[in-house]
Amino acid sequence: MKSRPDIILLVMDTARKKSMSVYGHGRPTTPNLERFAGECMVYDNAISPSPWTVPAHASIFSGLYPSQHGLHSANLRYWKREYDLPGLLRRAGYRTYGLSANSLIGDTLGFSETFDRFERLWQRFQVDGRKGAMEHHCVPCPGGKGGRFPAFTEHPADFVKSVANKLMERALGGVMRDATPSTVRGLGRSIGIIREHQAARPDTPYFLFLNVLQPHEVYNPPEEYRERFAPGGGRYPGTSREHYSGKRRLSPDDFGRLTRLYEAEVAFMDFCIGRWLDALRSLPSYGGTAVVLVSDHGEHVGEHGHLSHEFSLYQELVDVPLMVKYPGGVRPPGRDGRLVQSHDLFPTLLELAGLEPPEPPVAPGGPGGASVSLLTGSRDCAVSQLVDVNLWLDGLKQYHPEFDAVAFPYKTSQFACFIKEDGALYKWVGHGDGTRQVYELDSDPGELVDVCGSLGAGTLQRIESRAADEMARLGFGRQADARDGDGEQADEAVTRQLRGLGYI
Repeated sequence: MKSRPDIILLVMDTARKKSMSVYGHGRPTTPNLERFAGECMVYDNAISPSPWTVPAHASIFSGLYPSQHGLHSANLRYWKREYDLPGLLRRAGYRTYGLSANSLIGDTLGFSETFDRFERLWQRFQVDGRKGAMEHHCVPCPGGKGGRFPAFTEHPADFVKSVANKLMERALGGVMRDATPSTVRGLGRSIGIIREHQAARPDTPYFLFLNVLQPHEVYNPPEEYRERFAPGGGRYPGTSREHYSGKRRLSPDDFGRLTRLYEAEVAFMDFCIGRWLDALRSLPSYGGTAVVLVSDHGEHVGEHGHLSHEFSLYQELVDVPLMVKYPGGVRPPGRDGRLVQSHDLFPTLLELAGLEPPEPPVAPGGPGGASVSLLTGSRDCAVSQLVDVNLWLDGLKQYHPEFDAVAFPYKTSQFACFIKEDGALYKWVGHGDGTRQVYELDSDPGELVDVCGSLGAGTLQRIESRAADEMARLGFGRQADARDGDGEQADEAVTRQLRGLGYI
C-alpha cells in the first residue's frame, strides 16, 4: 500500500479565469469544472507570478518568482536550477511523468530533465530532445525557403522521426494552427500512463504533469463549439503580432469575434477535461489522489487595447483559475477567498507528499522566500513580474520593419504588487517608463480607475513602501545579473519556438 498520495498537475495553458463560468462568467463555458468544484477547493484569488508561459511554469516548479529562478525573457537559456518539483518528488521515490503540448515546456529550456518519462505532444513521433537529437541539431531548409530542418546525428532513428515530424507539421499544421489533436491526445495518453503505472508499480506513488494548449492563440475551436459560442464568426481577424506592430490594428468588432472564439476554445477544453475527470473518477485510486487544475497565465482579448499576453500585468493575465482536489480527508471541498499564488503549489504538493520544501536560494536582494503552503501558510502580499519586454519589442520589429518601439502606444507593465491595506486589496503596478498606478480591486476589478490621486497620503505611502520592499527583496530590476556572460537573450532553438508560438 502507498503511504503517499499520487499527484496530478494539469496546467491549462492561457486559460483565463474571466471566461470561466465556474468563476462567474455569464456564458456556460465550463460546466465540467463547475461539477469538479463540488469535489475540490476553488481558490478565488490566485495570482500568477508571471503573465507568460516559461517563467510561470518555472515558478510553479520551483516555488520562486522569475527574478529568483532566473528563467524569463531576459534569460531564455537552459534552466540551471538547484531543484524543482518533479526532481524532488523523484528523489523521494515518486515516479514522474510529464506531457506537454507547449514546446517551450520541454527539452530546450530543460523542463523535461527531471521526469522519468516525458512526452512532447507537439510531435507526431516522439524524439527525446534530452539526447540532443532534434532541437539542437538543425540546418536551414533546402531551397532557401526559410525555417530549420533536422540534421542527421548519431541517432538515425530520431533523425527519421524528426524529419517525419517536420513534414507532417508543414502538411497538417502544428499545435498553433489547431491545438485540438494535442489536447485530446494528451489527456488520453495521461490516463493510459496512469493505468500502465498502476499495473506495473502499484505500490509506487506517481507525479503526473500535463500541459494542454487549447485556449492559446490562435483560437481555432472545433466546428461544433464555434457554432455554439461564435456563430458567424468568420475568419480569424488578426494576430497579436499584427495588432501590436501596427501592421493591422484590430477593431472592437474584431475583439468581439476573438472573445467569442476564445470562449469556444475554453468550452471545448472544459469538455475534454470533463471526460478526463470521468476517466480519473473511474479509477479506484481517485479518492486518494491529489488533482490540481491551474492556468499558467490568462489572456487579453481586447481589454485595455491588449491582445494575447506579452506586455501587461492586468488581471486578465495574472488572475488565474486554481482548483485543488486534495486527497481524501485533507481538506473538504469549498471556496477559498484568501490571496494566494499559483506557485504556492510547490510547497503544498511537497507537503502532501510528506516532504519539507528546500531552503530557497538567496535572491540578489536578500532572502528568497517566495511561496507558502496553501494548507498551512498565509500571505498578505502577492507579486507578479514581467522582467523584460525587449524580446517582444525586438520581435515586432523583425515581423514588421516599420514598427517603432519608441512610439509604442501601450504602457509595458513590469512589476505588480498586491497588498492588503485598510481592509481592501490594492494593486500597485510599476511600468517600464518609470510611472506607476494603483487600483482598488474590490471595487474596481477591471482596473479602470487609478486611485493614486485619491488615496490618503499615509495609505499610498504604505502601499508604495511595501511594493519597493518587495522589489528589493526579490532582486527585481537586476536582470543583468541573471544573464549569461555572452549577454544573449535566447538561443536559436528557443527563438524558433517563440516564433512558432506567436510571441515574436
